[in-house]
Amino acid sequence: MRSESSSAGAAQAGTEVLALPPAPDPDYYTARDLDRYPRPLAPSQINRTAGDGAGEVRLEILIDERGIVQEMTFAGPAAPARVEEALRAALATTRFLPAQKDGRAVRSRIVLSVAFDPKDGER
Repeated sequence: MRSESSSAGAAQAGTEVLALPPAPDPDYYTARDLDRYPRPLAPSQINRTAGDGAGEVRLEILIDERGIVQEMTFAGPAAPARVEEALRAALATTRFLPAQKDGRAVRSRIVLSVAFDPKDGER
């Protein structure tokens, strides 16, 4: 009860009680938990011709509530070193419109599949 009387006393004295902003949500949400998925703010400049052969790479990407890539992990078969390097460089500079849950920007965990084929550069 003391806190109620303290708040009432502060209001009577003309001072305003300020609330602290909510703490950032530490969780990374998966696609099924999101109302809106993260989207790149501009087209990614991914070099799809960097590898020695055709294939597909799957990455798990952690994007924070500001749309910045925090971490990326290659999932599945190993990618050629040049492909992995090119993807890391491209995604490190990509900014995203952050994911949303319940009307607020949240951290997200997405899986991205990227196909690559050195023959694409010859066409």
